Amino acid sequence: MNPSDPLAQLNDIHTPDAIGWWPLAPLWWVIIALTITLLVVIVMVLIRKYQAQQYRRDALAELNNLPRDDDNQTFALKLNTLLKRTAITAYGEGTCATLHGEHWLAFLQKSAPKLNVDTAQPLADAAYKANPQFDQNTLRHYATQWLKQHRRKRKFTPEAKHV
Repeated sequence: MNPSDPLAQLNDIHTPDAIGWWPLAPLWWVIIALTITLLVVIVMVLIRKYQAQQYRRDALAELNNLPRDDDNQTFALKLNTLLKRTAITAYGEGTCATLHGEHWLAFLQKSAPKLNVDTAQPLADAAYKANPQFDQNTLRHYATQWLKQHRRKRKFTPEAKHV
């Protein structure tokens, strides 16, 4: 080493220690708090939505438990009762409890417009005909689809209400 060389007298550069991630900056605490709050709200909304649809799951389970060996009139009356109870739960007693016949079919059509209400005609006729003729599986399929597809609305007003 040359003592007259000024570069030889330099010492190595000492870098500072790496910046640690703890403790967190205040902004990170705010972000974490907002994220946790958002997750709690989302979970609460999903739980309420799940609970609000419990009546559908119960009705579908009851529909699956309806006996398949009943005569057509008994089957249609039981199915009609199930759909009516479900509709009262979803829309309120004042909306659909007194509907029957064609007004009941109009209500079913309006609450699930994608379904063909002609399939449900035996529901309107079964109480008045001695031996109605229809396919129970077709009517059961219609009821299943109605239970899955009807839309719950806060203010539902059928076009024709029969008291």
